[in-house]
Amino acid sequence: MSGRNSPVAVHRFGRTDGPTLVLFHGNGDSGRCWPDAVSRWGRDYRVLAVDARGHGDSPRFTADELQRPAEVYLADARSVVENARADGEPVVGIGHSLGGGVLTELAARWPDLLDAAVLLDPPWDSPVVSHEPRPEVGERWVTLVKEWRADPEGALQEHQLANPAWPDGESEAWLEAKMQVDLSLIAIGNGRSATAWHELVRAIRTPTLVVTGDHDCLVAEETQARLAQIANPAVEVAVVPDADHYVRQSAAEAFHAVVDPWLARQTGR
Repeated sequence: MSGRNSPVAVHRFGRTDGPTLVLFHGNGDSGRCWPDAVSRWGRDYRVLAVDARGHGDSPRFTADELQRPAEVYLADARSVVENARADGEPVVGIGHSLGGGVLTELAARWPDLLDAAVLLDPPWDSPVVSHEPRPEVGERWVTLVKEWRADPEGALQEHQLANPAWPDGESEAWLEAKMQVDLSLIAIGNGRSATAWHELVRAIRTPTLVVTGDHDCLVAEETQARLAQIANPAVEVAVVPDADHYVRQSAAEAFHAVVDPWLARQTGR
């Protein structure tokens, strides 16, 4: 369902009061791709899981918006967070991959909007990947999604075999999102800010936890070394053992052992 005055769909879980977690998913996923996390966080927090534009139940991109997707993602995210702040309780943004990239820019440009942010392997590649369209990447993505849509049962079985550590319900949610995503958006192959991630990181003043894994991740050794050079005291990095780009799903217990106490400290829970 759509949130109050929200330009995109927002799924509501957990408590109806108290600190709020606003969840922003990765490229090709949706707001329903957090079932295990929602079951844990919903006991202590109000949880708002966003369907980014072009994903889930949210509106599709117009032709004009497809020329500037990062701007649209950012405006949508700002609107959702501003709505979430209405009751004065702490608001924490949590974003995976593309969602983490959007939150990076949100925190850098509006330092008072979020009380804290958790970025799950955001797209902080080194060397830095440009914000320009990458049609070769988009073409591969579109081909994969079409294959999954043609044989969803086979796609689910293959995904579960490849990711045996994922908690119950996570693979099903991952596949459902692929059935909904806008292929014209996927075809772009990008949606990053026009400002390089390291420039945005220097501007962050919001307490920020970056969570990555130890293999197949975007925030890898070279990026971690660059973060150490930037030395922004507001930004700390946690590496979860045996986790990949889907750090929350691939090592759920280890992930929550790191993130949940940090959230409690930031929100006073």
